[in-house]
Amino acid sequence: MKLQHIDFFPDSFFVGALFPFVEDGKLFLLSVQHLDKYKKGEVNTKLPGGSGDRRLASETKYFARLEEVLEALSFDRRAVLLILNQEYSRRAQFEDHPLSDNVLWLFQTLVLKCLEATGYYPADLDPWVVDVVKRSDDHYQYFLEIKEWWDKHGDRVQIPQLDEEFVPLDKDIVVPRQKMPLLEFEEILIESHCRPVEFYLEHLKDKARQARKDGE
Repeated sequence: MKLQHIDFFPDSFFVGALFPFVEDGKLFLLSVQHLDKYKKGEVNTKLPGGSGDRRLASETKYFARLEEVLEALSFDRRAVLLILNQEYSRRAQFEDHPLSDNVLWLFQTLVLKCLEATGYYPADLDPWVVDVVKRSDDHYQYFLEIKEWWDKHGDRVQIPQLDEEFVPLDKDIVVPRQKMPLLEFEEILIESHCRPVEFYLEHLKDKARQARKDGE
């Protein structure tokens, strides 16, 4: 499923990213450890992302905030130019979507929240929608597979690296670049983020089964 096929974007949403990568022959997802908003002192492990902020629906305010974030994270000139080009390419790609403003707000939220938490830019132009979860009549969760991420030099991130010099702009982040073994997600992730990972795991199994059939 692609964002073009979704026709409902509420004013209240969470958008999260699934970033799969392989290290030493083992499949991982990028996750973050985040202070619990309601239980003081408790830490949750979540997929990177965040909740929609109506102020970020404004293109002008979004680009102003994006510039601030990239500067604060010391993204170099090459990376900034690549990111700006990607942002305008995304706008061109969705300009004919009947709900283009909503789609872009979703992306804008994802970009800023991921940058502030991980220091990486989610670069996919048209990601696969892994899952849409209805939490209530006016609040939905969207989980997107983001395979391409860029670091502060504009280079593609193959495997997220812990960087002692990196300080998340999101002050609630305890661990910004956690490598979560995919098969251990049920013991690690908060409950509300487990369903999309379960769906994703089934998707990978289906792909593997199809590959075996094609090879017979």
